[in-house]
Amino acid sequence: MSTTTRCDLQLIVASGPEDAQRALIGIQLALTTALMGDTVSVWLTGNGAVWACETEAAQDTSPLGGQIRETLERIAELGGEVGVCPSCRDAHCGPDESGEALPTGLAAIAARLSKTPTMVF
Repeated sequence: MSTTTRCDLQLIVASGPEDAQRALIGIQLALTTALMGDTVSVWLTGNGAVWACETEAAQDTSPLGGQIRETLERIAELGGEVGVCPSCRDAHCGPDESGEALPTGLAAIAARLSKTPTMVF
């Protein structure tokens, strides 16, 4: 799914390891929405960008890291979009890590705000 595609629900996940439970709840909501046949977009930003890191060390700061990663992968398998703020990813994962999440700028997220239900976790 491209970052400009219309979606039924947009979630912004800014919670990282310091509040992994909150991040997981939002990501599970996105998965449930995708399983119901709706299109979803999850954008990882701020501390939430750590969930886009491929290195286990970045995610091991929370016992929920593995579950969050698996849930994000399942969302993508169902056709959902998983994007990440590029500069946030670089700060949390390192500049050499590309990861599976699409680098997605704020403009793409903002463009959908007036037409797409958006939740922040």
